[in-house]
Amino acid sequence: MSQTTPPPTYTSGEEIQPGDHVLYHGECGKIEFVAIPDDPVTKWYFEQYGSGCMILVSSFGRVFVTEGNQDTASLPERPAAEELELSGTIGMNQRDQWRTVLDFEVRRWVDAPYEQLVSALRNEHAYEVEFDSKKYQVEIEILENTEEYVHVMVAVDDGHLPASILPVTYSFIRNKPRSSIPNTNARRP
Repeated sequence: MSQTTPPPTYTSGEEIQPGDHVLYHGECGKIEFVAIPDDPVTKWYFEQYGSGCMILVSSFGRVFVTEGNQDTASLPERPAAEELELSGTIGMNQRDQWRTVLDFEVRRWVDAPYEQLVSALRNEHAYEVEFDSKKYQVEIEILENTEEYVHVMVAVDDGHLPASILPVTYSFIRNKPRSSIPNTNARRP
């Protein structure tokens, strides 16, 4: 019989939700996701660290916070509406929002099996995703395809000109499985 893990909560007992605006060590931030075992995107975090959430704070970046952390000052707090400097993105600029989507998409493609990655790149180079009620364009492209690896680039923007002319990007190298690398040391007849 499987046991369900309760979702993480604020010190007030209120359940933490993606998109919540929070204070973290006195800095305004936003909950990007809550790690739960049933979500394939956040399952790795749950398996590694347990129940927790990813917070994006514009002044210093992302931090994953677990409920099991004994330092209660590390838990995010739900501020009163007047404590938030801005509504919505809390000072995040357009490119910071793109980077959030880019991080999710890169993780998706880095974690994909090699065969799935290469197969998708043969057919699908651009697609649209929705995050935080906004639509984003994602492009993925092979930059290099050598005998030993493929070099892949992922780019994200929101389609609004002129900013989308220069999307945020990330590239990674995926080694090819040993079975697909030609053996150049084999004896020839």
